[in-house]
Amino acid sequence: MVYLAKKDIIVVGGYGHVGKLICRQLADYYPGDVYAAGRSQEKAERFSASTNGKIKPMVLDINQKVPANILATVKLIIVCLEQESVTFAASCLESGIDYIDISASYSFLQKLEELHQLVVQSNAAALLSVGLNPGVTNLLAKSVSEKMDITESVDIFLMLGLGDKHGHAAIEWTIHQAKTDFHKWENGQRVLKRSFVGKQTAYFGKKLGWRNAYPFNFADQHVLPKTINVDPVNTFLCFDSRLATSSFSIMKKLGLIRFLPDKLTTGIFKRISIGEPMFHVKVRGKGIKDGKEIVLETDVSGQEEAKITAFVTTWAAQFLYEHNTRKGVFHLEEIADWSSVYEAIKTDIVWEISGD
Repeated sequence: MVYLAKKDIIVVGGYGHVGKLICRQLADYYPGDVYAAGRSQEKAERFSASTNGKIKPMVLDINQKVPANILATVKLIIVCLEQESVTFAASCLESGIDYIDISASYSFLQKLEELHQLVVQSNAAALLSVGLNPGVTNLLAKSVSEKMDITESVDIFLMLGLGDKHGHAAIEWTIHQAKTDFHKWENGQRVLKRSFVGKQTAYFGKKLGWRNAYPFNFADQHVLPKTINVDPVNTFLCFDSRLATSSFSIMKKLGLIRFLPDKLTTGIFKRISIGEPMFHVKVRGKGIKDGKEIVLETDVSGQEEAKITAFVTTWAAQFLYEHNTRKGVFHLEEIADWSSVYEAIKTDIVWEISGD
């Protein structure tokens, strides 16, 4: 029997906005072993040609059964698409293939978490929460919490620039989440949160000032109470355009936002350029240090949110590919500290810490 070496990396959605960035970064480390995969042969081949074949094309539909021969030499799969079913992920992991997913939807990540025992038995690893949010936000929350003796709560604020280039799927997902209310656990109780209703204020520095931000269903607030043992954790979103942020909130309060078709709203957001190509994350922890109440804040800002997501995902991919010995399903903060990932992205961000 001939055993083929497992060395290939497949990036599903690899010719999409974030997928391209991940492919290009990984191909610098593993030239000839990175595949940009998706349903469109034309798009995959066109992207491959733009890299002079450094990245290889692959036709792959994760909603269909994947032939075993395609996975025979695969060591790692990275998925840059939103999914509802874990069928594809489970089939990869059962085959002993490591798996990374950049999804920000906890409803999906929770299903992946439930595969933990199967993944352990298959001698594989799945790594989740590997973008900006969730991902960087998780690591910053962990870092803040570790600086206190007792952490009573963590609030996470994310500002997205409307002048940034966001992929179609990312915009569509954000609009859908803004329309949809969600449940989360706080102090042992399941509570209802209304997206873009009920503001919290946060200071984003001298240039941006104080801003209103609103509850939003990012996965980090569901994950962190379990991984760093802090409860409650709440996540809030705003845009660099005050007008856009307030408009979303008003339309949500009045019940008007549900009448806007996702497709139409996504198209509008892709065309407007009333903001900057930026992002800003603020994490605020409240707790006890040396017997005194304390508030610690840390901020990370930069440009091109997709680029940072790709940097973090590339770091995670290299870790799984070369260094990981743990088996099972993990979130980024369970296998890494902020200091480790910071080294991979420090040239593209500004990091600040404050407290009282």
